[in-house]
Amino acid sequence: MLPRRSAGAWYPASVLLLVLAGWSHIRTGTAHPCGPEPPGMGVLIPWYIGPWETAAYSKLASYGSSCSIFAIVIGDSSGPPTNSFSLYTTAFKTLYDSGVQLFGYVHTMADFGASKARPQADVIAEVNSWFDNFGSLLLGIFFDEVVANTVNVNAVTYYGALANAVYSRNSSARVVFNPGTKIGCTLAGLSDVYVRYENYASAWAGDYAAGAICDCPTQSSCAMMLHAASRSFSYIYVTDDVMPNPWDTLATYFDTFMGIVAPAAPSSSPPPPLPSSPSSIWRPSGVLRWQWQLSGSDFRPMLRTRPQVIDVDLDMVSTLLSQAAELGITRSSYKLICYFSVGTYEPARVSADSQRGISWSALEQQLGGSAVPGPLYLAYMEPPFSEERWFALDRNDTRNALVNQVMIPRMRSAVAAGCDGIEMDNVDTYDNVPVAAGKRGVTQAQQLAYNAALLDAAHGMRLSAGLKNALDLLSQTFANGRAVATEYDWFLNERCWEYDECDYYGRNIKWDAVVFGVEYCDSRKMFGTGSRNLRPECVCPLANGPTPGAATTPRPTLNWLIKNVNLNAVGFDCREYCARPGVTCTAPAGGNVGLCAMNSPNNICPLYNVSR
Repeated sequence: MLPRRSAGAWYPASVLLLVLAGWSHIRTGTAHPCGPEPPGMGVLIPWYIGPWETAAYSKLASYGSSCSIFAIVIGDSSGPPTNSFSLYTTAFKTLYDSGVQLFGYVHTMADFGASKARPQADVIAEVNSWFDNFGSLLLGIFFDEVVANTVNVNAVTYYGALANAVYSRNSSARVVFNPGTKIGCTLAGLSDVYVRYENYASAWAGDYAAGAICDCPTQSSCAMMLHAASRSFSYIYVTDDVMPNPWDTLATYFDTFMGIVAPAAPSSSPPPPLPSSPSSIWRPSGVLRWQWQLSGSDFRPMLRTRPQVIDVDLDMVSTLLSQAAELGITRSSYKLICYFSVGTYEPARVSADSQRGISWSALEQQLGGSAVPGPLYLAYMEPPFSEERWFALDRNDTRNALVNQVMIPRMRSAVAAGCDGIEMDNVDTYDNVPVAAGKRGVTQAQQLAYNAALLDAAHGMRLSAGLKNALDLLSQTFANGRAVATEYDWFLNERCWEYDECDYYGRNIKWDAVVFGVEYCDSRKMFGTGSRNLRPECVCPLANGPTPGAATTPRPTLNWLIKNVNLNAVGFDCREYCARPGVTCTAPAGGNVGLCAMNSPNNICPLYNVSR
């Protein structure tokens, strides 16, 4: 039996109800580039991988031109997707357009151990759901847990009705049965393909010697699947992935496997990229007044500045909205960005996470403990944020668990709160905990894989997403070829003038994007003598001027604030500051930001009235 994904393993059901109300299904009508039969041996892959795993989808799609790949796709609850159709359709279509054939997954047992079948009407309803929402992309339906000796129904009658339900929707569709073992040829003959053998590789030699063969060749093609040389089998897949779900990653030796089973080189051209942000997602441009407050509970001083964009902590949105209503500020008058960290464990968010159904103790137990370094946590952050811990993004299972079990529920909360976008903090673990001799760390490739999964999940929920800091990533591409600098909807930066590196934005972003930014007037106090405070009247003209590094238009627009590190005081907008009566803003000679430094006192915030 192919292991089923538990309900909500990819998306909690409550998320699905919030994501895409009113979304219309995509019907492309594009002809599939491959025929319904493999040219030689076929590869039947249980593809139980979430649609945000874009690198994995691109990897499989690169073999689509072999016309040998047949993937069994699954939704959020051991059957068809129940929502988030746009995200699933985009991912499935990436495979379809490359040449991969798709089967929709449906399980048939209510109690597998007792051989008790599910109600026939329930199973047929899932068949219809697959065809209603993804019919133009499917070759057919994969029925799992096929049992010959069902206790509550006649197996031949029951499975015959299920097969007929598929053919009634598409007379050319294919039906796959998976008993995972030998069944009678009458039952097997109701399908086009049946999985004759599914077991551990260690059992194959003995079963082969005992006569495990494709024993109904005239009625049905046969498939075999080994966890980690066949007799008349038409389809095969072998993996070294492990239980409890040996189908959630490709085999580590997949390239070699394909070279043996379907010896054709992967397509030299990249697969069709997943599209950029849908037009319904907020992508700001131009000059914008914004405010950013991540601590404290009094938002009224900030709200009185009437910002066009407000960025607050996800779990303080209700307080913000209440205070805005008190001041007569309508929700439609500003865009709302909601903050949470995706790269670190935040002790202060544990209570709110529990209300979202997130259990950190259960996650620690699932992955193997709470040690630092360990399977979930890699290192403690440096002061002043030393209570937080960097996640162990060097582990694939940790990245997947964080996306599925933590970050997607938080995104659900953001949708429910009415957030237009999300600020995902600490997406630069590779820079803070890099790989070093004799020491674990995170590579840039691992970071990009994690960031891509988060970005795609956010876009699937119609949330705008910004890239915070991580300037090294602006020139990079995700594994499927999408450019980082074009896939994010906006950008947020801390201290790029202090480090004299704001030109990264101008050199890498070639569209009219927005960069929200901040310089800290207490940087030297909070981060030590290696930091420097910049005088607002000197640095603001640089931030207000042409984007550094941008040789052509369109170019990004910088919208800069002066604030304190705790992000509680209001601070001020650089353009508005330089327009104040009595304030003279003058850019430093030659744009030399070093001339703006003022390191004594180590906190210049009070001098500029940036304080409570």
